[in-house]
Amino acid sequence: MTQYRLVGKKEVYIGSERIPSECISDEIGTITVTPSTTEISSQAGTFNVPNGAYDELSATITVIIPSVRFLGRIFPNLWKAGKFKYAGHENDDDYTPGQVSFGANECRTTDPVTVVIHNACDTDSSQDIRIPNALIANGGEFDVNLTDPFEVELQISMIPGDVPAVIFGEGSLDEPTLYNPKTGRYEPIPVHPTDFTLTPTTVSVATGSNVDVAISVVPENTTERTPSVTVDHSDIAAVSVTKDGKVRVSGTKAGTATATVTVGDIEKKLPITVTTTGK
Repeated sequence: MTQYRLVGKKEVYIGSERIPSECISDEIGTITVTPSTTEISSQAGTFNVPNGAYDELSATITVIIPSVRFLGRIFPNLWKAGKFKYAGHENDDDYTPGQVSFGANECRTTDPVTVVIHNACDTDSSQDIRIPNALIANGGEFDVNLTDPFEVELQISMIPGDVPAVIFGEGSLDEPTLYNPKTGRYEPIPVHPTDFTLTPTTVSVATGSNVDVAISVVPENTTERTPSVTVDHSDIAAVSVTKDGKVRVSGTKAGTATATVTVGDIEKKLPITVTTTGK
């Protein structure tokens, strides 16, 4: 049975700005990739041959605008913040006063940004649509009426270069990733540990000596492998983590103690017995 994994509600990232599904129109938008062709007329007939160029590389995204401040986040180079605050909303960014001005006689350029269309319920980037170098025009078609929400159709030029104009699919071919709007990059998806084992499971160490405890974490591809350790009686034993990720137990004085080893959200106890040197 066919699984329509590209189908589903979308969220859109424009650079560092996330546009949630509730602010994306049902139509979402269009992506146009029109290859250029060369017409060849011969005795065999007239036909068109792709020449490697493109007549059009463009996209549109229809966004529902709930406020002027939201519009300013879509067009940050056209936003001017006010010099006052509304009482009771001093820390609410949606109530930040300001203006978004179109059509002014100013020399304002648009810098390329990354645009990502992402399935809102996905936990990876396998169904992403990414425009690495998107030039968003300072304007668009604003739909203003009484019965429909305030919408604007963003006009996007997809600029080819060292990277493709548009990419469908994974953010990386090396490992699972998700787009991080704070960095503007695809980053590895954290793989949390499900369990780990300690070898040995108990430690007997003489005063003035060390014992290293190995840690085996599952799954093997977890991104959280480095343990943290504490001990309840630091006067009896000292615990630390070695450069190669082992737990080192150092005997201080005779007695018993318990170390707590934590990897990710998993904790395990490590009983420690410290004996007098030579006994």
